[in-house]
Amino acid sequence: MEEEIIDANPTNSDKKQYGEFGIRLLAYLIDFVTITLFAYMIWGKEVVNTDHGLSIQFNDEKMLVPLIYFLLSWILVSSSIGKLLLGLKIVDENGNKIKVDSALLRTLGYIILFIGCWFILGDEKKRALHDRIARTYVVKK
Repeated sequence: MEEEIIDANPTNSDKKQYGEFGIRLLAYLIDFVTITLFAYMIWGKEVVNTDHGLSIQFNDEKMLVPLIYFLLSWILVSSSIGKLLLGLKIVDENGNKIKVDSALLRTLGYIILFIGCWFILGDEKKRALHDRIARTYVVKK
């Protein structure tokens, strides 16, 4: 069942509200805490260590946790826990739920090209580099 999200057609910019940098950063922080807690439940001090200050490490197979988290959440609900809590959704260029290929491109760009998040500040449609690569938009529900 294809779910209509909102009218996010890029040619009709007056009807959509794009997710701003601040709210998207907060959503990411919520997601990071969620991912870290989940990984901590599995690996404990291998992920979160407080012996000499706070140390959070996603290395080796642990790097799969954020990859799987974002990929599955974006495929299944076009969002993540952080985005859902803040009323944001990821849509394609036509305002529809994103497809698997877009979710995969976006996930890879999100994890690998995290510095591309700064693109949001200078883009009128508030797109990060990973949004541009995957041809997606983050919009308010």
